[in-house]
Amino acid sequence: MKKGLLNKLLLTIFAYLMMMGSAAGIAAASYPTVYKGVDYSKIYNYNYYVKAYPDVKKKYGTDKQAVLKNFAEHGLHHGRLGNGYCKTAAGKRLCRQIMYKTIMSAADAAVSKHIYRSAVSKKTGQIILVIGHRISFWEKAGYGIWEKRLSAYCGYGRNGLSVSRKEGDGTTPIGAFKIVYAFGNAKNPGTKMKYRLTTDKSWLSEEKSTYNKWVESSRSMKGEHLRSISVYKYAMWIGYNVNPTVYGKGSAIFLHLKGSSWSTSGCVSVTESVMKNILKRAKNGTYMVIVPKRSDILKY
Repeated sequence: MKKGLLNKLLLTIFAYLMMMGSAAGIAAASYPTVYKGVDYSKIYNYNYYVKAYPDVKKKYGTDKQAVLKNFAEHGLHHGRLGNGYCKTAAGKRLCRQIMYKTIMSAADAAVSKHIYRSAVSKKTGQIILVIGHRISFWEKAGYGIWEKRLSAYCGYGRNGLSVSRKEGDGTTPIGAFKIVYAFGNAKNPGTKMKYRLTTDKSWLSEEKSTYNKWVESSRSMKGEHLRSISVYKYAMWIGYNVNPTVYGKGSAIFLHLKGSSWSTSGCVSVTESVMKNILKRAKNGTYMVIVPKRSDILKY
């Protein structure tokens, strides 16, 4: 090929590439990527998003600002992809980082990150977290991020929290425990998890042969007669010392209603409104994590 023709060809290719680059630049700038001061350009492409999720396109049409708002306020929470980068580990990490900054306070973000890094977060999608006298309910959302649904004051054992609880010591156990099921002296208030209504024969046994087990018995037993205890109107059985059960290690550890005092013999107590709120959110497989301070979440 002659030198002149080669140069002409190279110039043509260069011009074409410049034109394509300009077109790409125009395309990139043809839809908004900044919402409430946050730049979503690295994890969001309008064309990709509306193609991937026809329901969004059907609802918002060509209103590109509304589509971006949908991605920022809803899509991310449900793990929807804003572009192909969101499929990568780095993209998912960036999605979480943006969510930490945009949907929660710095304090909540710190807790959320600890939960994300904990072992228990791999076992469940719902965690009831007790840090000192604060109870909160967390759910796993898009990109594995944990979002807080409620927070309230709670009571616990009159003698504090303990990693080595024993029967009658008045402490609440520290650790991560699967909720066995919900129960109560009143009918199911709307929980999706297994709910057991007490009867006049319902006991939580302290006897050696049936220690820390629910027993239906016509005779009086050593333990708690559930139906006669008013704070068990609504409750959850915290799976402490369950499977395996060790005699004398502690029994009848529940999340239940507040009585005349916030302190308990070893359970966690909340108001009735908070209890019903938790029950209505909870599903089978929910865990409770009880720790003295935030950093302890990482131990479980």
